[in-house]
Amino acid sequence: MTSESINRTKRTMAIVLTMLMLTMGLSQAASVSTYSNGQSQAIVELDDSSNYLDSTSGSILLPEGETVNAAAMVVGTQYLEYDNYDRYDAHSTGLGSYLWDPQYNGGFTLYSTSNDFSVQDETLALQSLGYNQDFESPVPFTVGPAVNGFQENNWERGMTESGFPIPKCGSGDWCYGTDFDSMNYRNEIGSYTYELTTDSIYVWGGKSQASFQSMHNLYYRNAPSSSFYYEDCAYVMVQSSTDGSSWGAFEFLPFDQSNTTGVSNGNGMYTRGTSVNQITTKCNKYSFPTGATMIGGTSNNSQTASNAGWATVGLDLSSYE
Repeated sequence: MTSESINRTKRTMAIVLTMLMLTMGLSQAASVSTYSNGQSQAIVELDDSSNYLDSTSGSILLPEGETVNAAAMVVGTQYLEYDNYDRYDAHSTGLGSYLWDPQYNGGFTLYSTSNDFSVQDETLALQSLGYNQDFESPVPFTVGPAVNGFQENNWERGMTESGFPIPKCGSGDWCYGTDFDSMNYRNEIGSYTYELTTDSIYVWGGKSQASFQSMHNLYYRNAPSSSFYYEDCAYVMVQSSTDGSSWGAFEFLPFDQSNTTGVSNGNGMYTRGTSVNQITTKCNKYSFPTGATMIGGTSNNSQTASNAGWATVGLDLSSYE
């Protein structure tokens, strides 16, 4: 009897718990689809919106205790046009020739180097006497002789296409290269010379530091003991003139390695000689100084990886001032 009574009690509790759980589930699933007026939505109107409207951000802040479950913003189709400009010149500001000088205009102008600009004249001009060219527009450079019978096979100005034949130009969209149609500039057609001659540049006193960007992968061949022979090379030659008309012979210009980044001697640059890991004497168009350092091998390394293999090579033109 006792055992049977206990079993009945357990069954009764189980039924009660099951009904309770079922009732709770039905209560959670219930929702209100209409309001007392029979509508499925309620509209909250702010009669005095100026109390709540933030005209700067367009937001509306309700007083504490009020709640909005949903809101809509109506955007008008009309538009407003704003037109305003301020004129700054030597006369309208009263600063005269000091208009561009940050010491007098409250720091209104900012320069990388103020000495490079005419900051104490009524008109602003660049007076750094520098020279810059990134080939975005055609330049009066002269390319060398025809290669394999075609003049266009020498240096050419071009753009990369979807990362071919190089990932990108060093600056801007255009650059000079030896071949924009092939990954192999040699093309197995024998020895020849790529030449690119710039227009004349006047070297001002104190403005003799120059540089150019180079992304190169010049031919080299294996030598014993994990060494190499660098048979193709690149270098800079200069002509000088004191009157701009009588020009001397081309002279070898050493690289300014103190102002070179991305490549160095033994890494994208090598000395010319007869040993392994040097520029070979096959690079012999001119008479070069003993131990001259030239561009060879590749500029692709960990130092230039962030710039797609482009290095900056320095030149010292102080002897031509």
